[in-house]
Amino acid sequence: DGNGYIDENELDALLKDLCEKNKK
Repeated sequence: DGNGYIDENELDALLKDLCEKNKK
């Protein structure tokens, strides 16, 4: 993003990715 801003779609994707890693 360049300015350090994370939009909602990116944040949602990151949260889902973390959840998947935690389940395994």
